[in-house]
Amino acid sequence: MVHTVTSIAAIVLTFGVYVPYLYDVLRKETHPHSFTWFIAALAGFIAYGLQVLGGGGIGSWPLFTASAVCLISF
Repeated sequence: MVHTVTSIAAIVLTFGVYVPYLYDVLRKETHPHSFTWFIAALAGFIAYGLQVLGGGGIGSWPLFTASAVCLISF
């Protein structure tokens, strides 16, 4: 149960961190470099896959969330 609560809290915090950034991107105040976000997403998804293969379980979900946000930014 502790792992589930901690993972959900980490996912919520991940969205909380990226929402202001994505808001600025949509308002065209911030201009992300596509290549940087692609590399960050790719590295995150590779790490997520390795965590899943290593038995990370629900603890790997926050990394998937962060990687998905990077892919959205790309």
